[in-house]
Amino acid sequence: MKKIRFFMTAVMVLTVLPLFAQRSARLNDFDRDVLAVRRHMRSYCALIQSAMKNNDDLMAQRSLPDIEQAGFLWEKIQKKYSKNPPAEYAGDAKFTGRLKTFQLLLDEMAYNVEQKKYQMSFNNCAFACGLFVKMHEENNLLYVSDRLFHLRKAIKKASALQAAGQPLAGVFADIQQLRDQVYRAPFPDNNNFLPAMEKLSLSIDRIAYRIYHDGTERRVMLADLTDQINALYGLSL
Repeated sequence: MKKIRFFMTAVMVLTVLPLFAQRSARLNDFDRDVLAVRRHMRSYCALIQSAMKNNDDLMAQRSLPDIEQAGFLWEKIQKKYSKNPPAEYAGDAKFTGRLKTFQLLLDEMAYNVEQKKYQMSFNNCAFACGLFVKMHEENNLLYVSDRLFHLRKAIKKASALQAAGQPLAGVFADIQQLRDQVYRAPFPDNNNFLPAMEKLSLSIDRIAYRIYHDGTERRVMLADLTDQINALYGLSL
């Protein structure tokens, strides 16, 4: 009888263990690992953008360690999560493919730096950032960095319209709406974020007032707004 009980217990243990082994990875762990990669990517993007604008080969070379480290960390992410995604991504049929795509983009960034194709390398980085946003939003995950991504894109559009002498009223209405969306996302645990966000919000409203009421939109300075959103995006990561 004791032998039978021992046998049954052993069978139950062997049956349950695989269930524990197959338990989904935690979203917080996945986000933490991805964040480490994105911080290296942000450093790289800033350096390669400067290299692109100034045709500075030395600056471009300084960006390589960041993107190489990002690639190394992403390889670990693929091994860790490719077959064991967090539960929030369990229904995402594209999840494994997305991880592979990010790896290819990181490799492409490094290759384009080595080939001195700085504009292409910067485009790779911008595209990768957009894919992170898409991955989150398609899986109903809300991050303040994603909301800032859309806001920053609208501010860049406003700058391009201003440079072309086009009216800004329409795009600034979008900017104000996107600013409001940022406030609806959870803020990071960073004491500097809220004051920076409040400063940006006030700057947006002041510029909007001038556009709508003063008729001085062609003299509105958007460079400071761009600097603020870039700094805020960094704080969100």
